[in-house]
Amino acid sequence: IIGKSFRLPKDIDSFDSLYETLISKTDCIDYHPKDRFNIKNYYDKDNSIGKMRTEKAGYTNNIYDFDADFFNISPKEAKTMDPQQRIMLELIYECIEDSRINIKNIKGTKTGVFMGSCSMEYFNAESEDAEFCNEYSITGGLLTLLSNRISYFYDLKGPSLTLDTACSSSGHALHLACQSIINGESEMSFVGGSNILISPETFVGFSQATMLSPDGKCKTFDDNANGYVRGEGFVSLLLKPLEKAIEDNDKIYAVINKTGINQDGKTDSITMPNPKAQMDLLEDLYQDEDLNNLIYIEAHGTGTLVGDYNETLSIGTVLGKNKKDKLNIGSIKTNLGHTEASSGLVSILKICLMMEKNQLLPNINFEIPNQKIDFNNLNLNVVTDVIPFKKDKVIMGVNNFGFGGANFHCVLENYNKKSNKTIS
Repeated sequence: IIGKSFRLPKDIDSFDSLYETLISKTDCIDYHPKDRFNIKNYYDKDNSIGKMRTEKAGYTNNIYDFDADFFNISPKEAKTMDPQQRIMLELIYECIEDSRINIKNIKGTKTGVFMGSCSMEYFNAESEDAEFCNEYSITGGLLTLLSNRISYFYDLKGPSLTLDTACSSSGHALHLACQSIINGESEMSFVGGSNILISPETFVGFSQATMLSPDGKCKTFDDNANGYVRGEGFVSLLLKPLEKAIEDNDKIYAVINKTGINQDGKTDSITMPNPKAQMDLLEDLYQDEDLNNLIYIEAHGTGTLVGDYNETLSIGTVLGKNKKDKLNIGSIKTNLGHTEASSGLVSILKICLMMEKNQLLPNINFEIPNQKIDFNNLNLNVVTDVIPFKKDKVIMGVNNFGFGGANFHCVLENYNKKSNKTIS
């Protein structure tokens, strides 16, 4: 990973602001802003039909601000474009700047673009009445253009696609981006994740399914966990083969050791997680690793009792029990909410930041451990305060699951100049 850019709740758009948020144990969840929808028409604490059970989520600011002239886009087309497209166009530019690559040097190259998103809220609202549709409605609204427009504007010739596996969309995008580099389809790859909250109907649907926390608190691993909290998030990463990054003297945030994906298959319900599938994925990816170098897993950790129980069971059974020291775990969702389709990349950002700072950063809203989770027997420790570390080789993992059963995991290690390891 040689480049990054992002926009997260509460104006978090740099490692400095993200670090300050995490080390200060800040909860970034706030009331629904008035420019999204009229909360008075939709909120009901009793969760009656057609209503949402929460007043809060994690929101970014200024989602409608866009310099259309810079991207040679007319005001009419820009207005018709999903804000996700506008924001990701800007983030790719910022990611290129962060990587210190001359933008002219990527033009015409086999650079891939792999985007993860599942929000069609803007297009659905814009096309609700056919009279609002214009010549830009389709290109402005479909998820296809989230990736294709980036390839078009920056003249990139590698694969370009948008993936939707719900909450694991950006994780699956990262997996395919790595495979594309390994297979020689791409010289480099941009990976993005996007999640935007502008429609009350989605909140209503998740509320009716009793998935959301009524009090807007993500209490991952806690006995009072009562559902997840929605959050916005936009992330862009630039990937490059390690040997090439070393040769070009790039800044290396972290090395992607392995990625893997699988599916839950048949469970009691389509949204019910399958701990056996999660275990199979972890066993696959860590079978050749020295687990004593594994110090942390960034859990999917949505703050649901069933989800947290199954995930910790999987992590502890496969990894925790096979380590001498306790395996540390946490979830950035306790700070930002669940950024859904972009959550995998948000977790990767946290890992990169912790590797840069040589510190494990705290999980919040953890007061009473979930009584169903045997943390001691599973050899797991929830990080609640800063834990410094200093090792030549450090391995950390990221779990990322879609509510339809699409699972992703990524094994990352810190960059060590003594190591010559390539992406595998």
